[in-house]
Amino acid sequence: MLLSRLPLCFLLLLFLITSVSSEYVTYKDAKQPVAARVKDLMSRMTLEEKIGQMVQIDRTAATAEIMKDYSIGSVLSGGGSTPLPQASAEDWVNMVNDFQKGSLASRLGIPMIYGIDAVHGHNNVYNATIFPHNVGLGATRDPDLVKRIGAATAAESRATGIPYVFAPCIAVCRDPRWGRCYESYSEDHKVVQSMTEIILGLQGDIPSDSRKGVPYVGGKCFNNHGPIPAGMDKNAQTGFVSQIGRGLMNHLTTTCKLHLLCPSRCSAGIDMVMLPLNHTEFIDDLTSLVKSNVISMDRIDDAVGRILLVKFTMGLFDNPLADLSLVNELGSQQAPEIQAITIEGTTILSAIRSAVDPSTEVVYRGTPDAEFVKSNKFDYAIVAVGEAPYAETAGDSMTLTMLNLAQIIKNVCGAVKCVVIIISGRPIWKLPRTWFKTVDQLPMNVGDPHYDPLYPFDLDLKLNQFQPCCQVNLGCVYRRPYIVLIMVLLMIGSYFTG
Repeated sequence: MLLSRLPLCFLLLLFLITSVSSEYVTYKDAKQPVAARVKDLMSRMTLEEKIGQMVQIDRTAATAEIMKDYSIGSVLSGGGSTPLPQASAEDWVNMVNDFQKGSLASRLGIPMIYGIDAVHGHNNVYNATIFPHNVGLGATRDPDLVKRIGAATAAESRATGIPYVFAPCIAVCRDPRWGRCYESYSEDHKVVQSMTEIILGLQGDIPSDSRKGVPYVGGKCFNNHGPIPAGMDKNAQTGFVSQIGRGLMNHLTTTCKLHLLCPSRCSAGIDMVMLPLNHTEFIDDLTSLVKSNVISMDRIDDAVGRILLVKFTMGLFDNPLADLSLVNELGSQQAPEIQAITIEGTTILSAIRSAVDPSTEVVYRGTPDAEFVKSNKFDYAIVAVGEAPYAETAGDSMTLTMLNLAQIIKNVCGAVKCVVIIISGRPIWKLPRTWFKTVDQLPMNVGDPHYDPLYPFDLDLKLNQFQPCCQVNLGCVYRRPYIVLIMVLLMIGSYFTG
């Protein structure tokens, strides 16, 4: 009798397994409203899975297994963090998809979102189109131009399978001693505001049926008021916000230990934390803080709800894997208005040689002494000097001194008519920022009661106030001992985690 019932029991078990496997799941149904999908998914998530969604780690710390086991919400490429040296668009797509497959293999199959800094073009990627840094773009006062730059950057980012860029930087840098002032369009918030047209280039124009106040928004914002002597780059203290999708996903960069930072920051509304390497410490500490009621479960649900809202809105649940259909977009931005402002990779020396008359002899010397300059009887000289290459913390400076090049300038300009080119990411520059007389005046910005600059904000836009002897170009050289300062708004250096 017992034996005869075994097949029936087996069939019943098989039926139950089949029923469970084919159970209708609301969050997987693309026809359902986004809010319903978010609610359904969150009802199925454990605390550990929710906290995993609040984590963003660098690709160097990520594997498919880590993505699966910890339900990691996001991966990023910091400055120089690439899948291969000179990686192709195909290499990037394959890397992103490998991480994504790990996420999709997790219990609930929640896709991760891959992010990357693209603050002046898709600047981490070999063969991408590189544009001037924000300080240079702020000098143009051309919102339509930066919108087209945004569109070109978006096309190249998607070509590498990356849907999320940490751009634009909408900082209003009020103290140039901060090492990231070159990422700020201006010290004037009105200039910065006008440059946010780049967002519509990066993500497309706001849909006509979009509710007022909830556009697709992208950006990173540093609430910077200048350096702090005890530790200049206080990213974890000042924070930055990346806001993407409908609804805002607040995103914090931190290098501090979590127990010092997390209660206040998470409770204040930070949703996703860029670690980028110590994800297990974050997960353990945040889990403990929630279980001990230091951080409420409502705050966790609030954060995860926005993260999932972004992912559903972007279509990541329905089309999680990048494809190769856009790879030819990388480096293909050929529109004339784009070509006119891209950095082609030439050097100052090459540019001079290509610009002068073929009969002109151009002689290069890295560190010329006075005797060399005098003995060669040059007609003119061009001296190119500037700050040492830097990015982020390495650029913080209380003195804003350049490399020790004063003697070289004296050697050359004391012997021949000369032009000095200063390569810098801050003043040192004119157009978007005030040029102070001494560092002791800082912080000093237009409108301040103690405003007494060497060169005022907007100087070059109002040159009719001055009487220059001639146009500032290579054909116009002041007589000794005057030096023409041609401000080259460039930043040399790579970027690590944003």
